[in-house]
Amino acid sequence: MAINAETSAAAIRFQNYFHLVGISFLIWDHILTFGRECRFFWNRRKSTTSTFLFFILRYGALGTNIPVLVFSFVTLPTKTVCLNYDLVHQCFMLLTQVGVSVVMILRIYSLYSRSPRILWSLIGIAVVLMGLTIWAVLKGQRGFAMTVLPGCHLAIFESGSYHLAIPWVALFVFDSVIFGLTIHCAYATRRSMGPNADLPIHRLLVRDGAMYFGATALANLANIFTFFVTGPTAPGSLATSATCMSVTMMTRLMLNLHERTENTDSVFSVSDLRDPSRASAYGGELEFALGTDSQASRASQVVP
Repeated sequence: MAINAETSAAAIRFQNYFHLVGISFLIWDHILTFGRECRFFWNRRKSTTSTFLFFILRYGALGTNIPVLVFSFVTLPTKTVCLNYDLVHQCFMLLTQVGVSVVMILRIYSLYSRSPRILWSLIGIAVVLMGLTIWAVLKGQRGFAMTVLPGCHLAIFESGSYHLAIPWVALFVFDSVIFGLTIHCAYATRRSMGPNADLPIHRLLVRDGAMYFGATALANLANIFTFFVTGPTAPGSLATSATCMSVTMMTRLMLNLHERTENTDSVFSVSDLRDPSRASAYGGELEFALGTDSQASRASQVVP
């Protein structure tokens, strides 16, 4: 199948613009929240699981995406180097999304009062989808380097783009499961507190992370469309933007949860919200259950 040079150049420019938008959004949010990062993570007396995950996501995403700004406009020495760079970049994006998924799993684990059934169910779903992703990557065609514009840009034919879409579809399925569980938990908590509780459902949805999970799912869905409705030079053109959005949403969630539990002297599970007096005293906020302090291990184990 012949590739029109003018059409390809337009698609590459479109891809570059969205790279810039996604990475600029990531960096801009990093600058905006750096003070809170220092307060809740850099100044901590000891490192915890949440601290480790936060830094992996925050700075791993920066390290992965900054080279995209360079190699979107700077031509690499050979096409082989370009292909190898793209493979490495895809692997790092996959690892970043794995980190995002870990945060999602732990957040749902916390919301459901550390239920082993919920934890292992989510791990099982993640393992199945990861296996499907690895199969799709190994079976899919690798792209070929384009030279119509400066930079490292790949094109891939229709059959190959369908294989490469599978990992993103799997990611969207996982995001949707997480989003659905968050919505269910919010409504279940609201019902358990009774009609007179001063905790509106929209506040529960924002607090529990539904807003963040929903934004992540929509960003991944937008990238999926590029594999099916664009030409050979545009599949996955929103991958960088989707990854930046996912990382931004998860780091924002972690910062907000640390801020809301900073002045409490205990760690609460969903079951604590069923006591209206405790919900009122602490704003009804939940601990992240990622070990934000040594008291996390004493959180309630009651499954709602």
